[in-house]
Amino acid sequence: MTNREENRYNMFKAVEAVLAANTVVTSAIPVFEETITGLHEKIEAIKTTDIEFTNATSGKTSVVHVKEDEVMKAFLPVKSALYDYAVKEKDEELKSLAGISESKLKRLRDSEQRLKIKSIYDTAVWNTANLQAYGITAETLSSLGGKITALENSAANKTTGHTNKSALRTKLDDLFESTDKLIKERLDNQAELLREKETAFYNQYFAARVVYDLGGSPVKPGNGGGTTPPPPPQQ
Repeated sequence: MTNREENRYNMFKAVEAVLAANTVVTSAIPVFEETITGLHEKIEAIKTTDIEFTNATSGKTSVVHVKEDEVMKAFLPVKSALYDYAVKEKDEELKSLAGISESKLKRLRDSEQRLKIKSIYDTAVWNTANLQAYGITAETLSSLGGKITALENSAANKTTGHTNKSALRTKLDDLFESTDKLIKERLDNQAELLREKETAFYNQYFAARVVYDLGGSPVKPGNGGGTTPPPPPQQ
């Protein structure tokens, strides 16, 4: 949740608490039960969705970085061996491919870097027999291939996590909007039905309807609190 959303969420919880503490009063208006249940369900949905949103990509970025480091450590000796072989054989095309420096490789975008590494790796596999003199064996290349695959899978999981996070962000926005609407269009009006008969409840309810910022000050109209100012408590 953003700070603004947390302010609104705290207001939702405050309203829920007032309603829960006044069930005897609200039971006089049977329709209250439906809206109180609806408010509780929306608050729980906001809580659950916010947790899912926070965890959508949590840890996935760090996993990708670990996999990148593992690939780079295993890849650089293979690249160096392939480049030296290209120099020995005067193979300019192979030199151009394997001659990219570590610093330049690391400056590439992640997707471009993975493609470059995969291209050099594939070429090294084609030259397995030629690289044995450099201590690069089939087992060495197989191990590097496994690390490259693990990196690609981790990167794909990270992308999926970002996609899920975007969908959860939209869901969270919709939940806040629908909860605001439920309170403004239904609960506020239902509380008005008890304005004269249950003054203490009425005042408690609309006191809870004020959105406070994290510093404890009421949010002024127009500051994006998400609700219109409730009517002032009855004196």
